[in-house]
Amino acid sequence: MSQTSYFLHAALSYQGESHRRSGIVNQDAWHCRSRGGLIVGAVCDGAGSQIWSHLGSRFLSLLACRWLESKFDELHSCDDIAIRRDFFNFARPRFQVYARLCGHSQEELACTLILAALHQDGRWLALHLGDGVLLAQTSRQTIPVSLPDNGENATVTWFFTSPDAPPRTRVYQGRGYLQGDRICGLLLASDGIEKALVHLHTGKAALISSVLVRRLAQVGREELERQLQASEGLFRERYYSRRD
Repeated sequence: MSQTSYFLHAALSYQGESHRRSGIVNQDAWHCRSRGGLIVGAVCDGAGSQIWSHLGSRFLSLLACRWLESKFDELHSCDDIAIRRDFFNFARPRFQVYARLCGHSQEELACTLILAALHQDGRWLALHLGDGVLLAQTSRQTIPVSLPDNGENATVTWFFTSPDAPPRTRVYQGRGYLQGDRICGLLLASDGIEKALVHLHTGKAALISSVLVRRLAQVGREELERQLQASEGLFRERYYSRRD
């Protein structure tokens, strides 16, 4: 999501190649909402071992955005422990009810979460649990804010339904600037594309990360999403070329 004189956002989800071959539904989900001078976005990635995890991804992305939109002013500048506590006190009971209504256990709906909000006055707040990446676009560079909790170990991650999810959830916040530059956009991505956007072994953003955010401001949401859809093969090639 990117901020110019007003907020813009674009999003796209690719179905994993192995899931496509196996006939498994896309387990990623995203949601974005804005009001006044605030934009909030979330990306969730369902656990590959759980065939119903796409339901958890869809619900948690909606739920998390609703929470952060309503609590942003209240929670900004609170300490990390208070923010995590407020989120899980809000989200977990509702997630449990949703799982029961779906006829499944919470574990069957397991998913990761990246959640971020940016206000037009420059304040921003983000939570990250599990894999995926969060990047900030400033006036001069793209800066990785949060990298996968599993590093480059693709077989290990943490989910919203994990008992130790609260302490594993990382909280980030600031007021307009990061490393001396004003933040003008945020980029959230699940593990399916993280290696195309960030050089995980160095922790530095790939050039394509800044291109995506700046391109949104240039061409708008619909055109960028069309271009991203057409570029699916390129992202897949970049992803697999960086796998060990």
